[in-house]
Amino acid sequence: MTALAKTEPAKVLAAVERVARPDSSIVLTSSPAEAAARYRELQAFVQEAMNSGTDYAVIPGAGDTPALLQPGAQKLCELYGFAWRFEDDHSIQDWDKGLFVFRKRCVLMLRRSNVYVGEGVGSCNSKEDRYAWRWVSEKQLAPGLDKTKLKTRSGKYGTSFRVPNEDVFRS
Repeated sequence: MTALAKTEPAKVLAAVERVARPDSSIVLTSSPAEAAARYRELQAFVQEAMNSGTDYAVIPGAGDTPALLQPGAQKLCELYGFAWRFEDDHSIQDWDKGLFVFRKRCVLMLRRSNVYVGEGVGSCNSKEDRYAWRWVSEKQLAPGLDKTKLKTRSGKYGTSFRVPNEDVFRS
């Protein structure tokens, strides 16, 4: 983490304000005091109106920092007056091979003026672990299958085995 990332927002903005801008390309839209007040308002909103596990959560395998989830993003869009639209960016639907790919683009605009703010892309496909595999009990294993070569997990109903999902159409 850089020293700048550990600094209070008001101090960061004050430092940015002092940076020489010969071409004036970077200009503050508000004073450091106003920016710090907005930051405090945002923190208060997160504490008051957003819920861990619903609006934001730590995603397993992605580090310890909470990630913003869709319900939280929608609350922030309401707070800041954003509107969004989803567009199809790319898709593959190969029913014979059981390959499905969906990629969507979310475009964010200011609700009042329809001015473009930014965009993000999300995707999923049938080869991801959550669709390509399924967990079954020992009774559901195919006869003669060598279970020593399968991944296992133990749960409240006993041991489960990870097997290829032959029916991605119903995942």
